[in-house]
Amino acid sequence: NTLEVADNTTMNSKLDVIGQARLQDTLEVADNTTMKSILNVEGATSLQNTLEVTDNTTMKSQLNVLGATSLQNTLEVIGATSLESLLQVVDNTTLNSKLDVLGATSLYNTLQVKGATSINSTLEVVNNTTMNLKLHVVGSTSLNDTLQVNEACSLNSTLEVVDNATMNSKLDVLDDSLFYKNLKVKGATSLNSTLQILDNATLNSKLDVLGATSLNNSLQV
Repeated sequence: NTLEVADNTTMNSKLDVIGQARLQDTLEVADNTTMKSILNVEGATSLQNTLEVTDNTTMKSQLNVLGATSLQNTLEVIGATSLESLLQVVDNTTLNSKLDVLGATSLYNTLQVKGATSINSTLEVVNNTTMNLKLHVVGSTSLNDTLQVNEACSLNSTLEVVDNATMNSKLDVLDDSLFYKNLKVKGATSLNSTLQILDNATLNSKLDVLGATSLNNSLQV
């Protein structure tokens, strides 16, 4: 039957309710509340202070947070995570597995990679690139524009140039040079030491010798 209480009610002991209990107005609890079973709330719930959960929490639908969220420990997500806006990380970030980015990636500061980096497709750099150490290229390298080297360049193997090569300064060769075809010089040529020719030499014009000439063998005209 109905129990109607018009004024405040104080109970110095427990209140046991065996069946359903319906409250048509506010339930105000001044002290701690312990529930040993499920709390089902069909409508909206408003908490004006902290909600502290000591054990695991399971949500079968979305968790919508309108304000800032602060996590003081690890956030572990077993399934996929979808972020519809920016992910801003103030401190260092550690990933124990791969980071797959399906769209374009913009980095507004330095990208520092301590381990090896493998790129399965084209690496396009729009601006200047600076490398403080060596660049190792295992396969072929194709340069569609100028290669400018400000310091000394050391090649441990053959340098093959398919097309014409232009040098705006001297070419210093410290060891022997082999030419398998003609050597054509359009300007004056100065040799500071001996010119040794092992095979026949053909001159299509005059040979002018300004200094003394010494022939160690026959001169046949």
